[in-house]
Amino acid sequence: MDETGFVCAPLDRKAAALCRSKPGRGKRVQAITSTKAMSAVIRRGVALLDFNAPWCGPCRSQEPILLELSDCYRSRATFATINIDDHRELAAQFQIRSIPTLIIFKDGRELERLVGLQGFDNVSAMLDAALEMPV
Repeated sequence: MDETGFVCAPLDRKAAALCRSKPGRGKRVQAITSTKAMSAVIRRGVALLDFNAPWCGPCRSQEPILLELSDCYRSRATFATINIDDHRELAAQFQIRSIPTLIIFKDGRELERLVGLQGFDNVSAMLDAALEMPV
């Protein structure tokens, strides 16, 4: 269990070593509470939005992975979460049909959409690709 109270999902050795070599001072994952806040998050740079719900088991399993990623990418990407029960209009706007759904943006443009529980390596590869993509 980490300092947030989550049981950490197992990471591969390489990813775990990378993250633990740079201990967490990450921005962590911020909760989106409005369309305006969501627009501000995705407007600049690379951002990952996590659409989820408190009753969703896979969503709860995704949380520690995203927390670990937010530490690894702390100065290079922004991480945010949207509770679809509280913000149905955002879920409808992004046509969310299943949760968890992770959407990666760069400078306001959707680059990648991942549906279902995603492992550290898969999300990390997508973030790396987004960061390397020219503006």
